[in-house]
Amino acid sequence: MVYFKDNYSPSGEHHLVILDDQHQPIEKGTILAVYAPLIGGRNVNPLPKLTNSFYLDEWSKEVSLNKNVKAWTLRATHHELPRYQQSNDLIPLRTLGRSIVEGDAKWDGNLQFIEDFHYTKGYWEWTENAFCEAWCSLTNTLLTSAGELSISLWDLHDLAELSTTGCLYDEVVPSALELTGADEKGGRFIPCSSKYLLYAYDLLRGVDDDQSSNVFIDQWVKFWSKKAIKYHLPPPHKEKKTVRPKSTHNPLGDITTHKRWSTAEEALFEKLCIEENLKEKVYLAAYLACWLCTFVLPGKDVNSIRPSTFKMASMMANGRRVSLAILILTSIYKGLNIIASSSRPARTIPSFPVHFVYAWLASYFKTHYPIWQGLRGPKMTRFSGEGGAKYYDPQEARKQIHKAEFVFWACNMIVKNRPFKFIDNGDAEELDHDYFIAIHSSYLTLRQGDKFIIEPYSPHRFRRQFGYFQDVPGTSKYDTRAAFLEEGLRYWRLYILSKSSSKAWFPGLPTNTKKFCSEAYKTWWAKVHGTFLDDNIACLISPKPTKIIIKRKKHEDEQVDGENNPPYAPVPSIVVKSNSQAVPVEASKGKEDKIQSVDASEESETSDSWTTTPPPFGMGLKGKQLPQPPAVSVLEGESYIFSHHKEFLQKMWSDLLVKISNTPVAFLSSIEDDVSLILKSMKNFHKFDITPVEESLNTFFVKVRAYDEARSLSSQKLSRSLHEQHLKEAKARLQDVQAKASEGASKVQSIMDELEHVEKEIVALKGRRTSLCAALKEQKQLNHDAQAKVHEVEEDIATLDNTTRCNS
Repeated sequence: MVYFKDNYSPSGEHHLVILDDQHQPIEKGTILAVYAPLIGGRNVNPLPKLTNSFYLDEWSKEVSLNKNVKAWTLRATHHELPRYQQSNDLIPLRTLGRSIVEGDAKWDGNLQFIEDFHYTKGYWEWTENAFCEAWCSLTNTLLTSAGELSISLWDLHDLAELSTTGCLYDEVVPSALELTGADEKGGRFIPCSSKYLLYAYDLLRGVDDDQSSNVFIDQWVKFWSKKAIKYHLPPPHKEKKTVRPKSTHNPLGDITTHKRWSTAEEALFEKLCIEENLKEKVYLAAYLACWLCTFVLPGKDVNSIRPSTFKMASMMANGRRVSLAILILTSIYKGLNIIASSSRPARTIPSFPVHFVYAWLASYFKTHYPIWQGLRGPKMTRFSGEGGAKYYDPQEARKQIHKAEFVFWACNMIVKNRPFKFIDNGDAEELDHDYFIAIHSSYLTLRQGDKFIIEPYSPHRFRRQFGYFQDVPGTSKYDTRAAFLEEGLRYWRLYILSKSSSKAWFPGLPTNTKKFCSEAYKTWWAKVHGTFLDDNIACLISPKPTKIIIKRKKHEDEQVDGENNPPYAPVPSIVVKSNSQAVPVEASKGKEDKIQSVDASEESETSDSWTTTPPPFGMGLKGKQLPQPPAVSVLEGESYIFSHHKEFLQKMWSDLLVKISNTPVAFLSSIEDDVSLILKSMKNFHKFDITPVEESLNTFFVKVRAYDEARSLSSQKLSRSLHEQHLKEAKARLQDVQAKASEGASKVQSIMDELEHVEKEIVALKGRRTSLCAALKEQKQLNHDAQAKVHEVEEDIATLDNTTRCNS
């Protein structure tokens, strides 16, 4: 027997306690945190009246291209009208790739995801990197040389057959009252399946007193599934292939009709006290809970079952339709943004359903070999199984993603025989209504505990994927990424709102989707992103580490190589006054050495080595041990000011010595007044006695003045005959120089004649080069036209496939 009890901690936190019997101590039971329900609970507040702040009467707008072709562009509510003439609209869009090129980030390994996904190393890492490098967390779009793309709600619907409409996905543990209670009409708040799943969860946890312990997926599967295993893991892949292998080791997709429960299954139901009429729903709910934790929304607890999914799994098993596409896309955007915003993306381990990203890449960029025969299930299964991913090297993968030369822009759009006007009046087909929701901009939501994750959704930025004419998208009015429960629920209700009477034209497939954009968009795009990533592929493959130079003074106990010990000239000492006695302090400690700081990757505990630049003058750190951080000291005002004054005077004195030593002897007397001014300034620091320095400098300048007088007298005594001798020597030197100049002029003329001859030959070669380049360009154009024809035929095939599926 199992008992459910509500418990409140002294701080007011609400918990559901699962007990084996009513006398069991609470701390021995399974304790689960309870949050306020938004659906399916006794304490659910009635939904307030909704004011649609994102309403548009027309979500599409006709544009004039030519008389024969009609085209529409897509409008948005959370973006301001284009202001691309202003500087704010021309700031480059930030991506992970731009951060890597500018030295603010680096991969430092391969991406890791919290998901049971396996692939052959070398086949997929480069494509993952290339995709994440081009992801912009500000816009939730993929930036390519040809413009923006993104994963849309309709992509999830088309690839995985996930619903956009339905009830909110409210993943919370219910209270005991909600779990067992009923409303005034006798209807249960939550299906009975939930309590049986919680009972099974409690049994699997056993008597473990650690409330943080989890129930793993394999435990859950073994507990519920008593049938023989049909599928096994595929053998390891050993070689790179240019085509997909015949055997993918995929499940066949055949689901046999259930006949009757086995003896082991009946024993399980009897152990949980499940009634006969609830066995199928409980069994299905147990599977759906596993599916939600592994496929729909993987959590941070790797391969663990989350009891918070039991409520929604039970509702789905009872036939309740749930809006899964919205929460999945929110999770994908959030996970990609964590990677794109990190300075060490390979060290982030985000939890989101990355397999949908793989399916999207396979559909738009053809990164996988498809399965065309014997297919059952959603479209994304075409790209699953062993040997599906194509091989790319670092450069090929980045060209494939960043350049986007052969992207299937509209591979998942609805294709009709002619443009279709949709009116949201409640009479449209379900497929068209889901498509309409997927093309209008808003904010996506995902509940996590007592808050909502919010991600902006802007299909007008990648409207070519829906067949619309692309123009400058404008700028976001405000960036919202989180909200409390009430506000998050409002965002969700606004997005799935139906019967709004809004209208939109669904266009046909453009002739050339890639070029289906305005000149203003091309100009704007060239300024905010353009071919930045494509131009910096070499830097993305082998980024240069950022070097931050940090100066530090040598410690007194730091050893210096005797042979390379730099010579220091003797200098006067500054005397520091300290209460009763004067303490001499060295005026200069010598030049500061520089050491290169290590970046964040080398600061981690897993680093293998430190890299430093060679110290100047041959000085080296003793040994290879890591430098120790300085000890923490207590801030003392007087001492702090004193040490900084002393450091300032030492620096001033050192610079003054350099200035004097660099001044020619004949001009030393000209700086005497400046030196006197500096000494006067140094006297203002009363705790420091600079009298020895002042006396030394006075003596020095007395000798300078004596030197100037002696030099003046010597020049006056210079005889006339000496002047004549100097003049004669100068004239002789002039004749020699003139002769050499004449000889040099002859050589220059000879070289110029030869150069003229060479230039004529260059002109002839340039003419030949021009003709060869023209021939090469013509041949390249022929090759490009042939590839474009192949691309068009492939798009026609995809379009026909979509049309056939929609008509069926």
